[in-house]
Order: sequence, then structure tokens, then C-alpha cells
Amino acid sequence: MSRFWENITLDADLGRGLRVAVALGVPLLICHSMNWPADAMYVAIASQALAVPDLRGAYGMRLAILGALIVVVTCSTLLGVCVGGSLWATIAAMGLLALLGGGWRMLSEDYGPALSVNAALLFLMASAHPGTFAEGVHLAELVALGGLGAAVLQGALWLVRPQHPLLE
Repeated sequence: MSRFWENITLDADLGRGLRVAVALGVPLLICHSMNWPADAMYVAIASQALAVPDLRGAYGMRLAILGALIVVVTCSTLLGVCVGGSLWATIAAMGLLALLGGGWRMLSEDYGPALSVNAALLFLMASAHPGTFAEGVHLAELVALGGLGAAVLQGALWLVRPQHPLLE
């Protein structure tokens, strides 16, 4: 019976589904309990987006990948708020994100496409709420907080399933 539960818990799809459910649900519950419903979507989407990838390799590499993902989605959110007031600036920034997304895809086939989609999503969400640099920093902090939550979740699961082989 224990072997049965071990096989279920180590199944990649089930593990990813549980990871995403926790990454999306916990920030929503916390933000809504603190009466921050508008902030909840930024924290939850960033957390969910960074909890989805099944990171492989050495722990240092995994942390570097998570750090890069957090920085990119945080900066794209800040950029979205700052340029959201101008149609032409928003179009130019979205074009820049599209070019960078193509580069990220070439750099890493595993993480690049997801990174470009999530960065674009958070950019577009933020550009729909243009504001001052201080407001952009606030939303960027929320996204970084969600990303850090996803990193903690990913790290906690490394204790359960320690090391993925480099090639599966």
C-alpha cells in the first residue's frame, strides 16, 4: 500500500497539479483574508506561473533559474505600469518583450516559452492599470513576493523529491 501512495505522489502531473493549486490558492486566501483583493491577482498569478516549471539540474542551477524568472516577471510588471499611460510606449515595450521572449526561447527551450508568456501576461495586466513609478514598484513587489512564494514551494518539494536527473 505504501508503494502505491509513493507512486501517486511522485507522479509528475499530479505533483505539478498540486504545486500549482497550492501556489495559486494560498496567495489568494492570504490576500483576501487581509482584504487586498486587487493585489491578490498579481501575487497569485506570479506564484502560479513560477510554480509550474519542473526544474531540473543541480540546486544552484535551479535557484539561478528561479531568480531569473522572478526578476524578469517583476521587471515586466514594473514596465507595464510605467508605460501603460501611453499607447505608443506600450506597443514599443510589448515589441521589446516579444523580442526578448524569442531570445529566452532560444536560450532555454524548457523555461523560455513559459517565461515569455508569463512576462507578457503580467506586463499586459500592469499596463491596464497605468500609474506612477511608486505604484509600479508596489505591483512589482507583489509579483516578486508571489515569485518568492513559488521559490519556497519549489524548494520545500526538493526535500521530498531531492534530485531530478538531468535527462529524464
